Amino acid sequence: MQNVKTFLMKSIHISVKGLLFLFITTSLWQCKKDEDHNQDVNNQLNGLWDVTSFKSNGVEQMQTIVATFQMEYLKETDSKGTTEWIIVSVLGDTDEHTGEYEITDDGGKLKLAGDEFDVEINNDLLTLTKATGVTSEIHAERH
Repeated sequence: MQNVKTFLMKSIHISVKGLLFLFITTSLWQCKKDEDHNQDVNNQLNGLWDVTSFKSNGVEQMQTIVATFQMEYLKETDSKGTTEWIIVSVLGDTDEHTGEYEITDDGGKLKLAGDEFDVEINNDLLTLTKATGVTSEIHAERH
């Protein structure tokens, strides 16, 4: 009876170790997978973009308030970088915004200046959508 009990205890101990190992390796693999997607999106985002449509609370701003709008993203790490947005109004006033950004959530989010945008890049087309607070939707083409 003691041998069966010892065998069962060893089997349970080995099974628990195996499950723990499986959990840890799966978690690490998932983190690596997220990092890879974040890096892929950051690689695609890197460069200069010309905004073709900019909606704030559903109202188009291009050609009514904004004459030109360019965004430049400069990759610094796998998921982070700096950005500069240059917005020229129809009156000729220039507004420049610079800051740091981060790609998160498996490449699906862009965090910038306290805001979080859904990010989608399809070849040379970029879409940024912000659904909280003042809603924004930005469409851009690679310069």
